[in-house]
This record gives sequence, C-alpha cells and structure tokens, in this order.
Amino acid sequence: MNFPDNLKYTAEHEWIRIEGQYGWIGITDYAQSELGDVVFVEIPTVGTKVEKGKSFGTIEAVKAVSDLFAPVDGEYSHNRSCPSERSPQCPIVQITHR
Repeated sequence: MNFPDNLKYTAEHEWIRIEGQYGWIGITDYAQSELGDVVFVEIPTVGTKVEKGKSFGTIEAVKAVSDLFAPVDGEYSHNRSCPSERSPQCPIVQITHR
C-alpha cells in the first residue's frame, strides 16, 4: 500500500493534505479497495461547518455505504474533480480548516 508523506491519516481511513489554509480530504487506498466501485458520494453544501471526528458525508459503493469523518474542524469549501480512475491521493472535498 502507498502512504504518501504529505498526507495525515485518521483511524477511519480518511486522509487530509494541508495546503495553506485549505485541507483536501480523501479516503485511503485500503478504504477504496474495501468499498469497491463507488456509485455515489454525499457531501455537504458549501459553507457547512464540519467538526473533527464527526460524520460530514457518506460514500455509497456497490458493497456498502460508509460515513466520511472530518479529520479537522473547518468549513466545507468545495469538491474537486478527479480523473475517472481515482488514485488514493485524489481528494473528495476541500475544507477551510481552523
């Protein structure tokens, strides 16, 4: 498995990459492989406050639905498009962290 040095990880298999005042959040390669094909991602609306350790969305896959947990306190900024073939470092959402 790949563990890039520029990412910080949670016990729930999310990661965060800090870029200035922004934090890009994604899920680990392990979580992706366990979930299988992702069919839907539910994320908050822009401006929603997120709290460290609390659920802020879900990922629906063929195998299961899993909560997304915020690794830091912050405010949801926007989602980011990724290539059709997701990599472990492709973020799901961006938050402005406090």
